[in-house]
Amino acid sequence: MPKTKKLQQSNKGKKRRSRRSKSQIGGNLNTKFLKAIEEDDLPYIKENIVNITDLSFENSSGNTPLEIAVTRYNDLNPTEFTGDDEAKLELYNIRTQIIELLLKSGVNGDNIVIPRINFDGTDLQNVDLKGADLTGATLENANLDGANLENANLSYVDLQDATIRHAYLTKTKFLK
Repeated sequence: MPKTKKLQQSNKGKKRRSRRSKSQIGGNLNTKFLKAIEEDDLPYIKENIVNITDLSFENSSGNTPLEIAVTRYNDLNPTEFTGDDEAKLELYNIRTQIIELLLKSGVNGDNIVIPRINFDGTDLQNVDLKGADLTGATLENANLDGANLENANLSYVDLQDATIRHAYLTKTKFLK
C-alpha cells in the first residue's frame, strides 16, 4: 500500500496569534501606568490614560488597573478619619479620582465593591457598574445617564439631585 502525504495548510494571509498575555501588550507604558496607580500618582494617570489602548490588561498577579485602584481605595477606612487626618483624606480623594478616571475611560466596572465612595457631582455617564456594590456611596448631583447599574447595590446611597436617565436599572437594589 502506497504512503500518502499529509497536506500542510498554508499560513499565507493568516494572522499569527501572539502568545503574549494582555499584561505584556503595551509593555513599559502599562507597567508605568500600574506603578502610577500603586503610587497614587494622579497627574501621571491623568496625562497618560489616553495612551493606554486596552485598560483591561493585567499585572503579573492577574489584576487590572481598576482592581488595583479599588483595592487601594478599600484599604483606606474613611469613617476613621478625624480632623487631623488631612493626608489620609487627600489620599482618599486621589484614589477616588483614579477610580473615576478609569470608569470614565470605559473600564468595565462589573462587580466592583466600593462602598461609601464619594462621587458627589461626578459625571458617570454611560459607565458600566453592573453588579457593583456602592452601598452608602454619595452620588449627589452625579450624572448617571445611560449608566449600566443592573444588579448594582445602591442601598443607602445619596442620590439627591442625581440624574439617571436611560440607565439600566434591572434588579438594582435601592434600600434605605
